[in-house]
Amino acid sequence: RDALEKADWTTAERIAHTARGLAGNIGADALAAQAGQIEELLAVRQPTELQPLLDRFGASLQDLVNGLS
Repeated sequence: RDALEKADWTTAERIAHTARGLAGNIGADALAAQAGQIEELLAVRQPTELQPLLDRFGASLQDLVNGLS
């Protein structure tokens, strides 16, 4: 979100790519899929469709963190 606020699409896309890979590596497949969708939208610069995905990703990530705690 910080990168998007600064219109730094490259960094935002790299962060989404990294999140997808990390989630996949730990078996969080749904989270990896969400990060992949975000990455795809960032690649084609579709900001209007990002917010719902970012919200869902954030909630899923929080669920994962809570589960690991």
